[in-house]
Amino acid sequence: MASEIGVCILIMPVFQPNDPPPAGYMQWHEWARVQIAAGLRQLYCVKCGVWKFPKEREDCVRLGHDLVLLRTSEGRRRSRRGRDAE
Repeated sequence: MASEIGVCILIMPVFQPNDPPPAGYMQWHEWARVQIAAGLRQLYCVKCGVWKFPKEREDCVRLGHDLVLLRTSEGRRRSRRGRDAE
């Protein structure tokens, strides 16, 4: 039996700050890294229960959802369930 080794090549687009979010999982993480490097931060949507970057908030803003930045007394973000987020 010959062993076969598979190689997966992912072609990642070059993202800029304030680009719309991509649909793919790996692409989203690269996009989010660029957003954070540009100083953009996520806000927590109370209605959806999800952290969102500015370009992802458009639906929540249109629907009138409350967006908040939750911080602990130590300055770290706190998740909805009370565990400290990175």
